[in-house]
Amino acid sequence: MKKFIFAVSILTVITHFNHYSQGTFHIVGNGNLQNANNNYPSIYGNFYRGVKNQFIVRASEMQAAGMSAGTITGMGFNVVSTSGATLDDFEIEIKTTSQNSITSWDNNNLTTCFGPVDYIDQTGWNQHDFNNPFQWDGVSNIIIKTCFYNNTWANNAVMKMSNYSYNTLIYRRRNNNPCTSNWINGVESKRPNIRFQWLDPNTPPICGFTSNSNSSCSGLINFTDQSSNNPNSWLWDFGDGNTSTAQNPSHTYTSSGNFDVQLISYNSFGSDTLTYPNFIQVNLAASLPVASSCSPITQFPGSFNCGITEFQFGNYIKTSSNSIEGYADFTCDSIGVFAGQFYPLLAVHNTNSTLSQNFSMWIDLNNNGIFEVPGEEIYSNIQADSSVATIQIPTVATLNTPLRLRIMADNSFSGGLNPCSNPNNGQAEDYTIFISIDTSPPSADFTSDLSYSCDGEVSFTDLSSNVPFAWYWDFGDGNNSIIQNPTHTYTNSGEYDVTLISTNAYGSDTLFSPQHIEVDTAFAVIVPNCSPSTLSYCCDYGISRVQFANINHPTLDGIEGYQDYSCEQQAFVEASGNYTLKVYTGPNNPQDTKAWVDFNNDGIFDNNEKVMEKLNTYDPVAIVQIPSNIISNVPFRLRISSDEVGANVGPCDDVNRGQIEDYALFVSTCPDPNNTSIGQVSKNTVQISWNPGGSENSWNIAYGQAGFNVQGGAGNTINNIFVNSYFVTGLTESTNYDFYVQANCDNQISNWVGPFNTTTLDILNPTSKKQVQIYPNPNNGLFSIISQEEITKIEVYDLIGKVIQNTEVSSNILNLDLTSEPKGIYFVRVLLKDSILLKKVICK
Repeated sequence: MKKFIFAVSILTVITHFNHYSQGTFHIVGNGNLQNANNNYPSIYGNFYRGVKNQFIVRASEMQAAGMSAGTITGMGFNVVSTSGATLDDFEIEIKTTSQNSITSWDNNNLTTCFGPVDYIDQTGWNQHDFNNPFQWDGVSNIIIKTCFYNNTWANNAVMKMSNYSYNTLIYRRRNNNPCTSNWINGVESKRPNIRFQWLDPNTPPICGFTSNSNSSCSGLINFTDQSSNNPNSWLWDFGDGNTSTAQNPSHTYTSSGNFDVQLISYNSFGSDTLTYPNFIQVNLAASLPVASSCSPITQFPGSFNCGITEFQFGNYIKTSSNSIEGYADFTCDSIGVFAGQFYPLLAVHNTNSTLSQNFSMWIDLNNNGIFEVPGEEIYSNIQADSSVATIQIPTVATLNTPLRLRIMADNSFSGGLNPCSNPNNGQAEDYTIFISIDTSPPSADFTSDLSYSCDGEVSFTDLSSNVPFAWYWDFGDGNNSIIQNPTHTYTNSGEYDVTLISTNAYGSDTLFSPQHIEVDTAFAVIVPNCSPSTLSYCCDYGISRVQFANINHPTLDGIEGYQDYSCEQQAFVEASGNYTLKVYTGPNNPQDTKAWVDFNNDGIFDNNEKVMEKLNTYDPVAIVQIPSNIISNVPFRLRISSDEVGANVGPCDDVNRGQIEDYALFVSTCPDPNNTSIGQVSKNTVQISWNPGGSENSWNIAYGQAGFNVQGGAGNTINNIFVNSYFVTGLTESTNYDFYVQANCDNQISNWVGPFNTTTLDILNPTSKKQVQIYPNPNNGLFSIISQEEITKIEVYDLIGKVIQNTEVSSNILNLDLTSEPKGIYFVRVLLKDSILLKKVICK
């Protein structure tokens, strides 16, 4: 789909961070213990979507590493194998403590030293240079807290760590945001090795400063010195010919323009200079909105760290202090938008706060100085850490005139917000917004709730920009619609192009999306007679992953309520077969989990169709036997229910805290190919082998780039293969492929078996330095390892850590044989000359 960003009149906002790179490195912890990529503790642990760690480092350990009272300017952690993810909003906080061990969270008076920033972990030392250095007194123990939270899963970074004689670390790993949770998943005597960057106090200052704002309409700016290492004199240059020797001066600019600011800080050991170009923007002729009828006053500034610390609207960004600054008038900053257009909103209002807050935004649309409720309330949010939304600008507004925009946050127990009420612990901020009309034609864009459908019902959503008032949809099957957001039912299987023409008063635009919808009604499951709801989700209850036959499906937990995956997640099974059903329910609460299969395919889950009942358990497992007389080539609905212990729910009962998810199973009497494996791999060929089932007469192979949808007919297909070891040719060098195999019987076909994944070789550049490639993977126990850098040693471990092979070598290409070992998952530790990599291998 096309994405468009409109350029509007925006005040450039300069955000700066002080980066302190001076100092020497001091390592605390020299152990070689390692976690697995699904085990904790791990600073960069993404096996769940986020992890919060808090750990104590004793002063004696830091002193032994050569540190004394001084400035900690950075911190690093040693990674053996990376998480493979971008870690969102990674943050480091520090405080001193008198504690000698840790068993509970300490959330008071922590100083944020690094982040929050998105971070990609690397092998070796991951150094985080602090934007806010920490002053250590040399005698106190310190508490270090790290946290991040992602929208997706990956692996845990494998880290080097040491064991201690005391409880040194606690962690909270969670699929919802762990940074605001005070539960504990583990108390550890193991702690990742730490590399401190420390600055001896007997050094010159490190210059740093900030200001109360980067822009002004009055010309008045307050500057604050943030230099470290105890400076005793200062020289400021404000960029307009004026200077000051005060530590924290106030300066009034008398002309409009952009101004550089420089600070030189001194102590008895020397000086340091810091210059920020175009740091201050002054507009003495700014157009301001009419005065407001009220200016809300914060009753208890700074309490509970409430207030607004970041506001983003469209392309405008503003960071500020919390409610310690009380009501803030930022109307000198202007935000330009178009009437009827959609703009992203982000407001952060819970930085280091123990309280959730309510948030609201108003615009004085009629420009009378009064925020009229409810007509001029644009957005509100209740009891949240932050507010994220997409806001449409009202079309009924005073145009091309500076209007007042007000945002307010306050702790949730204060009740709903009023634009003129005085917040208890939060604050209000005012901005200027200009609303105008975009005279451009629309830019057509849309999305759909599905790209692959079994029943043919698809809902389309118009995303066209610039306020279209008319729409024409062509669904590709001879039908059309003029509704903005239509729902259409395709009656035949196939792939369909979709076209949208959106129109406004200034013209029209067309978006053509080829093969946007794929329909295959052969896999449609009977509609159930009920769709239960989640009544009051809480506390990580619900289902986070389902494994059954070829299904391995991670999801959010009960926070998303009932989910029907029966079209896109289908298990392919055989009559009379036994299959393991495992339901992941999270580590925090035991749950009652049940499952049913609608074997008679009447849309009703009968008592004799229950295939799992596991009460008061974590991550339950059951064996599901497929009836011998089940109808083949027909999909059947699988329903899974998981709720709090004692809920005693049936297949149609609403659940209290957990959720219900539906899947499907599809039965074929033509035997599936078995023991399928990848054999020889070259730059453009891959060998696939399998064992016959006995009654088939030929096989089919489907292949495509990793992730293609074999059930929808995507990819490439080779039909009627009469041998059970086949070379697929004509592949692209250095490309990751999925392969599936299917058997042909007289009047039936088997299920597609797969995917089997491998990457064709890159002959000229097999792998980048300090990376290895394992192929094929999965495999039948025979596989190869290729590395551009010389491999010095190979260690192979099973899942419980037992050493299977331990061989010193000196080669770039190795062939390994695990055919004598049980089928399963193994870890290969590859030692290069100056690094170590850990790879997972699946032997099938």
